[in-house]
Amino acid sequence: MKYSFFRVGPQGDRWAASFRGLWAVAVLSLVAASQVVLGSGGSSHGGEGFFGVTNLTLRPRQVTVEGKGLFSGVDVRPVGLSRVNSMIYDAMRLSREEKAQEAIALLSEVLEIEPTNRVARTTMSVIYTSQGKGLESIRLLEGLIHDYPGDVGIQNNLAWVYATSVDKTLRDGVRSVELSKRALIRSPRNFHVWSTLSEGYYITGNFRKAATSAYEALRLVQEGDASREDILIYREQFRRAKKAFQAFQLVR
Repeated sequence: MKYSFFRVGPQGDRWAASFRGLWAVAVLSLVAASQVVLGSGGSSHGGEGFFGVTNLTLRPRQVTVEGKGLFSGVDVRPVGLSRVNSMIYDAMRLSREEKAQEAIALLSEVLEIEPTNRVARTTMSVIYTSQGKGLESIRLLEGLIHDYPGDVGIQNNLAWVYATSVDKTLRDGVRSVELSKRALIRSPRNFHVWSTLSEGYYITGNFRKAATSAYEALRLVQEGDASREDILIYREQFRRAKKAFQAFQLVR
């Protein structure tokens, strides 16, 4: 089962509020199995990407398990968790309560026990992203993508960090676009990835493709069961990219 954290919300404050709902559904995987794949996150540190923060998916709508909403509706600790999975569960709970440093400390303990634990590494990358610590997040995600080169969630999350990192020196539009394209080969109808691709094109100055990609993300999200709020957010991303393309046409 693959867990993907795909992006954060438009402005830092809006993102922070949605981050509280990020952790819960992943708990289901801790009951079912120890090995799950997570994707990406953001924070109150607003960058210049459309979603304000590093474009890791921390909004509930963007946290998915094979296309289905991930972190929602689980507030009671499941029974039968191993020690490591209990620690990960507690770290997710702490992050939900906006206790990022405590969550990181607990996940660090997990990684001392199991250095390659997939869930702990990905969750930590999400939290780092939410704190505006793009370098730490990139290090974790690059390691994950080395270990799991075909994982769409990891590709998308890393692409989002490269496109929207608060630290502009970490931004790499070319790498972001490359990762998004690789993800779309495996998941061509994933609106999260289309939206991330739009951000990659946007920071490279290719506003036409940014608008085209944002439109595709909007079209796909409208076909699903997304909330009105989600649709408005993707609509705004498309509007922003389209406006930039039109302005660019005027000055060519």
